[in-house]
Amino acid sequence: MRTFILSFLGAALSFTTLATPTAYAQDPCGETFQDCAERLSQTADESVNQELVEGSIVRATEAADPVAEVAEYSDETKPKPGSGADLVKAILATDPVQRVLADLKTPVLTKIEADWARLRAGEKIGLLSFAVTIATPTVIGVLSDPKTHKPVQDLINIGANAGLKAILPWVSMKVDILSPNKSFTLNIDVLQLMRKAGVNF
Repeated sequence: MRTFILSFLGAALSFTTLATPTAYAQDPCGETFQDCAERLSQTADESVNQELVEGSIVRATEAADPVAEVAEYSDETKPKPGSGADLVKAILATDPVQRVLADLKTPVLTKIEADWARLRAGEKIGLLSFAVTIATPTVIGVLSDPKTHKPVQDLINIGANAGLKAILPWVSMKVDILSPNKSFTLNIDVLQLMRKAGVNF
């Protein structure tokens, strides 16, 4: 399993990192949410827009997708090359996920404003998470053989997620295609976005 994980990480981190959005860490925006609202809005526009997030997820999964070449799995369980990326693309294309991706900015700013005092006081808050149910046909339409579900899930949750964090450190994802209630979860680390916007805390 160690060889398997290292193979994922090496592949996921091998591509060129995208240009990162503007950082204001050396230029604090103010003390109140209203002081920082414009800066936060611009940071959210740059950092969690649909094109950037969706494109980065696809790129990270494609870069981590030599799973079929990993000797850890037998010929019976090896998915076809590209299966991980194909599944992620199918998941991202579903209406519920598209609705989440279409407007990440609003819930991000809402959470920051609601938790402003706690965050400014140095308290930790959880990630902003968007969990979406995946219909079984979405999975079996790409992975008809259940034996391939575990390696593809590992590919996405280990290799692709590591690659995604290398591109967008404030975004992570998780898929569960083994449980009866299949799901895709997208996480946004609002603390990192606040730091990028120059919130002094």
